[in-house]
Amino acid sequence: MSELPNAGKKTAGPTGKANTPRVMEVSGKMMAPTRHAPNTTPAAIDTFLPAPMTTTEKAEIIVLLKEINESIKALPGLLGNRTASTAHKAPAAKRAPVCCIFCSGTHKAIDCDQYKSPQSRWAVIGEKSLCRFCGTGGHDPQRCHKRDRICLYCDRKHLSALCDLEPHARKVHKPANISAAEEIPVDQIL
Repeated sequence: MSELPNAGKKTAGPTGKANTPRVMEVSGKMMAPTRHAPNTTPAAIDTFLPAPMTTTEKAEIIVLLKEINESIKALPGLLGNRTASTAHKAPAAKRAPVCCIFCSGTHKAIDCDQYKSPQSRWAVIGEKSLCRFCGTGGHDPQRCHKRDRICLYCDRKHLSALCDLEPHARKVHKPANISAAEEIPVDQIL
């Protein structure tokens, strides 16, 4: 068995502990650790390595396999106790609780009972200096990233909660990307 440069030497790893070689060349083949550690007895070593080995070489491989196995066992702790199936998934985005832009209640702006009329809602938008496209403040509405959003009822560009169409005249428009888009009178939805 021949070893790669530095393969037989112990080197200090990032933790300061001595590391054994991670890759060895056995009978002209590169032997790298596998995902699952095999049985680590000298007899088991003979079954998966093609060339005869000395007892010392077998002992070195057993030590290496045990270190690899311990590293694999430590992975769940490094991943924050996530399972293998969830380790690669991004955490789910948490939605902020619903808050009405008009009265700060815990309902959607379109369902606000305190400010029912479009005129009173437009007044609040002006008083609070909120954007008519997204309902938040702190930016110029002409630079709002939602300035192309269209009202669900009248096809104009503003928040649907600000629509001044009479409720009986409102129609809910399905987005254009849905086939066979149709208009449904609001009073027929529920």
